[in-house]
Order: sequence, then C-alpha cells, then structure tokens
Amino acid sequence: MPFSCYVDGAVAPCSHGAGGLVIRDAMGIVCYVHGFYYAGLLDSFIFELMAFRDAIRWCSLKGLTEVMFYGEAKVVIEKIQRRDARDVKGGRILVELENLQRQYQGFGISFVGRSNNQMAHDVVRKTLSLLLASVESFDFER
Repeated sequence: MPFSCYVDGAVAPCSHGAGGLVIRDAMGIVCYVHGFYYAGLLDSFIFELMAFRDAIRWCSLKGLTEVMFYGEAKVVIEKIQRRDARDVKGGRILVELENLQRQYQGFGISFVGRSNNQMAHDVVRKTLSLLLASVESFDFER
C-alpha cells in the first residue's frame, strides 16, 4: 500500500471527543496530520468508529485510493473487519464503514499497538485540548 493511515479516537470527561489521523507515505514520511472534533457523545467505542469512518472519508476526498488504516482499538477493528453491523451500539456507523470499504477497494484496516500509534494518539489529545466547539475538523501544520 502506498499510504499508511494511523487512526485514533478518544473521549474527554466533559462530553466531547476527538479523532485523529496521521498519514505516512511508502517511505514512512508524514504527509498529513488531521484532527476531528466531536461534540455531544460520551462513548469511546463510538468515537473510535467515527474516527475510522471520518479517516476513510477524508482520505477519499484527498484522492488517496490505496491506504492501509491502523488503529489500537482492537475490539472496534474486529467489529469493522467482521462487518458486524447488527451491533446496536454503533450499528449505523458500522454500516457506513462497510459501504465505504466496498466503495474504496484499496482500503484495508488492521490492528496496531499503542506504541506504533502514538502520533495519532497525540493528535487526538491535541484536538481535545483545543476545545473548538464551533469547528468540526482541521489540519495540523507539519
């Protein structure tokens, strides 16, 4: 795969959350760093699902057609890989993810440990710290 996208999502104690992505090219050089802000939810499982959904959407908008997505939320990744949209919690988002995966055949999703996902985790922490309730997403400077 020409690109690797490291994804993370998290929830803050005061009813908001964030997702983040770090994209590296085939040489391992960081190409993009992007954060997503989510308001009004308190569930880390849902934030992780939303982070993957939004990362796939964002990559497709940028014209990236062959991307391997990595994340550290093993339970979430297993649900996505099993295409288990029957799950009541997150079912709609799982259906969206399944449709996106069908639409973009060059995308794959796999588990990676926290130590290999630290940059995405840091993007999420930075996004949470900004508390930009009026902003849904933004790019970080490299």
